[in-house]
Amino acid sequence: MSALTMGKNITVYSHCFFTHPNLSTVKIGNNVLINHYAFFDNGAAIEIGDRCNIAMSVQFITATHSLGSSEKRAGKLNRKPIRIESGCWICAGVRVLPGVTIGSGCWILSGAEVTKDCESNGVYAGIPAKRIKDLSES
Repeated sequence: MSALTMGKNITVYSHCFFTHPNLSTVKIGNNVLINHYAFFDNGAAIEIGDRCNIAMSVQFITATHSLGSSEKRAGKLNRKPIRIESGCWICAGVRVLPGVTIGSGCWILSGAEVTKDCESNGVYAGIPAKRIKDLSES
């Protein structure tokens, strides 16, 4: 079953793109801002928690391929959900890859590529994204 569900006080700017509307769900919590050109490849579920800011040109990519033979390197399609917990700030140009959970209160710096789960209350940067600083809970 597919669905787009949104909480209260949501701002979604122009040119955001949601793919595969018949495959999976996108759930957006309360008090969320999604800036221009955000891309949601919702071949698997995507969940955005409360009080998150998603900057421009952020990509949520839920599908990848296993490595195929030399005749066709893009093998079997694999879909994995993405979860962004409450209070996160995902900066411009970030790419979040399949199966990732970003813990609450994280700050993902511009241009990062998130390939693995991020623990709560951290600053993450780089390709692949690595924790570079701890943040307080307040």
